Amino acid sequence: MYFEVSTSGNGPDFGGGGTPNVAIGSTLGPDGLPVASSPAGVSDVDPTTNEITWWDPSLNSGVVETGTGFDSLPYASNMYAPDSTGPNDATYYETAILQGTFSLSAAQSVTFQVGSDDDSFIYVDGTLIGSNPAFTAPRRRTSRPPTWAPEATRLKYSTTTATRAART
Repeated sequence: MYFEVSTSGNGPDFGGGGTPNVAIGSTLGPDGLPVASSPAGVSDVDPTTNEITWWDPSLNSGVVETGTGFDSLPYASNMYAPDSTGPNDATYYETAILQGTFSLSAAQSVTFQVGSDDDSFIYVDGTLIGSNPAFTAPRRRTSRPPTWAPEATRLKYSTTTATRAART
């Protein structure tokens, strides 16, 4: 799912302000969003659940869902609104949730790598296994969670970037 946030009148979390405090090993909140620890480090946090609201128009009036789509890995995009097809972020910032499922043929270690210049999180089975929680020059983060048995696993990636993953 893709979302956009206007560059004019946006909250302080967009355009380089704030670094979310989301602990490795923490789980997604009740609305399926990353949960910030105290202090949150960002402003767009639901006061009841402590979830960061960058991906939910029902929790954040500055967020607008713009579309959905299917992509394959490796995913390479500049992540500009609308729906990662825009030329720049002059009018809107983009946030997105990218998710998928994979199965292993045998128990093995899996490596996840995400590149971002802004907040990104990788959740597997609803647990944060890696992140790049800062507004920085583009960089890559690699996460190697524990070895998993061969079963279906659902991976979610969201961005402003924020990354989520879950296994079913």
